[in-house]
Amino acid sequence: FGRRMEGLLKRVNEVGMLSYNPNVSRVIGCQFSDANRLAVLSEAVGESMLSHLRRANRTFNPADPTTISLFRQLTAAVNHIHQSNYVHKDVRLETVYLHPADPQRCLLGDIHLHHELDQLLGT
Repeated sequence: FGRRMEGLLKRVNEVGMLSYNPNVSRVIGCQFSDANRLAVLSEAVGESMLSHLRRANRTFNPADPTTISLFRQLTAAVNHIHQSNYVHKDVRLETVYLHPADPQRCLLGDIHLHHELDQLLGT
């Protein structure tokens, strides 16, 4: 029981560290559903990208400098999660938020479930 609990606590700590990236919303809790899965609750901050685009009646222009900057921030957040050996299973416009104080900054949120990459890849 002691080693298993140590392993579980280590995973909780690792998930909490995902928030140390400026483009990942703050992790506020997690729960183990089994040995290799974590249900993760993260803070939803600001307006979702989808809401913003619908409200502004806009689409993304891939050549726009703001679009390029937001995309780089999003890929940095996903890369950070992958380097931590987890996968965000639901990256879409509804889970990317514009920072309320700085709409040139985005946050990846709604981190509902992460899997360890080794488990996901079957290695």
